[in-house]
Amino acid sequence: MEKIFIWEQNLARIFGQINSRILDYFFIFISYLGELAFCWWVAAFLVLFLDKKQGKRVFVLFLILVLIHLVVVDLIFRYTWYRPRPFVIFPEIEKIASFWNNGSFPSGHVTMAVAAGILFGKFYKKFIIPIIIFIILTAFSRLWLGMHYLTDVLVGAGLGVIFGYFVLYLNKRWFKKVLK
Repeated sequence: MEKIFIWEQNLARIFGQINSRILDYFFIFISYLGELAFCWWVAAFLVLFLDKKQGKRVFVLFLILVLIHLVVVDLIFRYTWYRPRPFVIFPEIEKIASFWNNGSFPSGHVTMAVAAGILFGKFYKKFIIPIIIFIILTAFSRLWLGMHYLTDVLVGAGLGVIFGYFVLYLNKRWFKKVLK
């Protein structure tokens, strides 16, 4: 296990040493779209107002997803398994984005991107390719910007899968009866 941590610390250093202002700004933009789940809130409100058939259901499921994320990632994981961000540990990694100084484990951006991507992808299949591309760019941006280690991103993705499918399970078992 220690070899994995050494490997991902070296990977964080490699990302920290690559200098490309164009890519820096691009990944800052991608990362800010995920800040406080901004783009997903926009999507949720759009479907609420534009999709008369299932928009209300998707919006409620999204609210539940946000609540689950807040409790599990922001309140439990970040404080139970605190891990300093790479830019805090390694001075050679320039902090070029965000003001978050809380723990890095797991990546909340990636957790929310994957979970919301699963939710919106299930209901709006024609957007699945842009959703997948956004998820990949979000995950990579967190590494590029020195905000997370690889395991932070992978665990965040795993939690996102669990949260996303849990909300779809709730939809199938309970909400179909409640939200008609």
